[in-house]
Amino acid sequence: MEPRIAKLEAGMVYVEKRMDDILGELKEIRGDIREVRSNARTDFRTLLFFVISGFAGIFTAMAKGFGWLG
Repeated sequence: MEPRIAKLEAGMVYVEKRMDDILGELKEIRGDIREVRSNARTDFRTLLFFVISGFAGIFTAMAKGFGWLG
């Protein structure tokens, strides 16, 4: 029975090592996700700024064309 317990203990050491590796990788993935979210917010704000600016330009040109602006 002793050799079987030794095999189980060896297997548990391997499982614990793999679990530590997986937890480390999960922490890295979480950091990457935070970075992607931050970049997405910045990209969205930049895109929103350009869209609003574009519409403002178009509406200004239309207002001048219709004679609404002096």
